[in-house]
Amino acid sequence: MSLIWGPLSPFTYFFRNKKKALPVVAVIVLAVMAVSLTAVLTGSMFVSVREAWVKPYSYYSLVEARSGLIDPGVLRELKGGPEVGGLFPIAAQTTVVVGVFGNDGRLILGLKPDDTLEML
Repeated sequence: MSLIWGPLSPFTYFFRNKKKALPVVAVIVLAVMAVSLTAVLTGSMFVSVREAWVKPYSYYSLVEARSGLIDPGVLRELKGGPEVGGLFPIAAQTTVVVGVFGNDGRLILGLKPDDTLEML
């Protein structure tokens, strides 16, 4: 006799006691669904945070001066860099977004209309 249909096998129990086994199977299915849902929601939170805060910086870097304008020497050095595709002046503001998991601060970058297409 195979191991799957042995005397102590769960399959043998479920096959012989269908009415008793139905609630047990239902509980097992619901438990698996609950664990899966928890894992999906937790994973989606991490993906959302990464998409919002980390992924944009793989395409651009934000250089901000502490006191108003960036030094012209620093700008020349940045423009001469081999990995720099362009420099764009921006107006940066922050806002608060109310979401499912509470308030979340977001950065808004304002570009001139001519620079928008070039940056995208």
